[in-house]
Amino acid sequence: MKTKRTKNKVLNMCILATLVVAVLFATVTISAARFSSVISSDSTNRGAKWWVKVNNYEAFSTQSFIVNLADTADENENVAEGTVAPGSSGTLTFLIDCTSCEVDVVYTLSIDFHDAATEYPNIMFFVGTSGQSDYQEIEIGETQISGQIPLNIENMSTQSETVEINWVWPVDESVNESEFAGKDFQFDVTIIASQDQSNL
Repeated sequence: MKTKRTKNKVLNMCILATLVVAVLFATVTISAARFSSVISSDSTNRGAKWWVKVNNYEAFSTQSFIVNLADTADENENVAEGTVAPGSSGTLTFLIDCTSCEVDVVYTLSIDFHDAATEYPNIMFFVGTSGQSDYQEIEIGETQISGQIPLNIENMSTQSETVEINWVWPVDESVNESEFAGKDFQFDVTIIASQDQSNL
């Protein structure tokens, strides 16, 4: 009788031990499966790419250029090539390339005198066409023009913008501008690009 009870106890203990092991194994397996699924789903996520270039120069956030007006002047049969004079005009062109960027981009562009100690003629900078709604004068050292380049995930090759800054040296017969003869006129152009957070 004792032997039968002992056998039953042993059998019950074995069954109980087997159940405990099975439950522990199942818990560990489920935990491992959950951990694996979290790791595998997170591993596909990554930070969006940020890569902006201005005129083929990488610009992490800011890019500055020193521009010599004579290098950007339009052809003028009344002015020697490589020089500027009253009546000269030209265009500064900047390609802001965000084709490798995976966020909306906003930018600002400003112009300043390269050498504050140098006397500059009254050069006018502007964007757009005079008399049109897109026309805007740019005051040296003060005005910033801005723009947005939206993300186009379907066709990222469209994520660029060409900014053209026009300039002109007006003819003013009332001013003696002979003091500017033989001088170079350089300007600093600064472009700052950042992620557009207006819709976040």
